[in-house]
Amino acid sequence: MAAAREGFAGGGALQGRASSSAASAHPDFSAAKGSLGLSRLGAGLGRGADTRGLVDAATRGDLPALRKLAEGPNGGLSSGRPDLNARDLQGRTVLMHAVASGSQEIVEYLLAKRADPHAADNVQATAMHYVSKRARNMRSPCLDAVQADILALLLRSRASLEERDRNGCTALLAAVSCGDEAVALGLLRARADVNAKDSDGQSSLEVATAFEMGSMVELLRRAPEVQRAARELQEAADAAAAEEERQAARAERKAAKAAAEAAALAAAEADEAYPFFGGSDRGG
Repeated sequence: MAAAREGFAGGGALQGRASSSAASAHPDFSAAKGSLGLSRLGAGLGRGADTRGLVDAATRGDLPALRKLAEGPNGGLSSGRPDLNARDLQGRTVLMHAVASGSQEIVEYLLAKRADPHAADNVQATAMHYVSKRARNMRSPCLDAVQADILALLLRSRASLEERDRNGCTALLAAVSCGDEAVALGLLRARADVNAKDSDGQSSLEVATAFEMGSMVELLRRAPEVQRAARELQEAADAAAAEEERQAARAERKAAKAAAEAAALAAAEADEAYPFFGGSDRGG
């Protein structure tokens, strides 16, 4: 395995990948690699008060404050308002900060205002990489569900699962490197490539194995099963939606036919009632 290197999003988030023997010396992977918490995400804001204000609001999850900055007191984006795709000194966008902070409402707002989900920071990490870049104290069943919703928002905005940072890490490799099983599961269900390898030639499973991440290893080994189940669930949902559309179309056709028959009946009755005028179209 390659010598230690800088992490997928820079700033010491991942202090490098050591050999398997080094991994065994650090059974607590989070302690070995460190965790890029919100204070570190907020560092390096040197591109103006507007950018700092947007990032601060996104990190706090303060949607009203962010809207006020973005839209002004009277609402509505204008040329005089801050750029929602503005970056800090590390190239991180407001969207990246919101994603890493678990600020779902703000992520939804930013994407609706066309914040770029494909933008990459100075180490080529995208918002999809930042889904797993939350602090460890932000991991719980409830917060995992929020992060899953954020992942879904990015996917609906057509953010790529397979974009690579400068270390060759995809979003799945980043999630494994961060030890974030909930995000890794979500990415697998979204059909992320479990066989993708980083610039050291390591797959997600090999990284998890090297760091003795037992439950992550089991999850990755079950990837084909997880993805098959997700695919079947999606196919069932698609089939149900298609059937619902067919039923709605049938109901619409039935209603249109009934309306046409009612109109024809009314016309016939009018013809009988006013024969001298040659039917209802000559009435009056």
